[in-house]
Amino acid sequence: MLGAAEVLTSRLQDRPDLLVMTERIRRNAADTAQQVGALLQLARAPENTDCVPIDLRLLVEHELERCQPLLRGKSLEFKLVAVEKVTVNAIPELVTIALSNLLRNACQHTERGIITLYLNSSHIVVEDSGAGLPDAVQARLFDRFVRGDDDFTDGSGLGLSIVKRVADHLGWGVKHEPNPNAGSRFTLRFTDV
Repeated sequence: MLGAAEVLTSRLQDRPDLLVMTERIRRNAADTAQQVGALLQLARAPENTDCVPIDLRLLVEHELERCQPLLRGKSLEFKLVAVEKVTVNAIPELVTIALSNLLRNACQHTERGIITLYLNSSHIVVEDSGAGLPDAVQARLFDRFVRGDDDFTDGSGLGLSIVKRVADHLGWGVKHEPNPNAGSRFTLRFTDV
């Protein structure tokens, strides 16, 4: 798919209207390849994986940029609060897929307001101003195929279970709590304490 998108891009230089679609194909193919890589990493035993130093601010900024198209048509914006450089030893593909799932969920379930991402040396927090989660969903939030009622029926119900698997694989903690100002707050803590 990536190769075909590159060929289309080179052949359609005189058709800017079609270049937008080829870029979308290329971006989706790259995202899919990244997700497959992350899932293959999850299939490996944690002791057989190689962690590397990751500049989390750069990774977070990249994911916020990738999720910008999810804000179209909504009165919604991202805000990053990070006052320090944060480096952790982890598997970049796994951190990316966990963060991507949290951001996509926040975008999907928030129509207006703000999605704030807090980053510091101990954790990442994704906080939205959406409707929040029904109590019935909160109890089984990180189980596979769990989806809520009414407004929470989109998606496969795998996103948060993948976030939990990633956190477990990295030895991190993940938790959900209601945002005091409405919406949800998800925290990825870099140690499982």
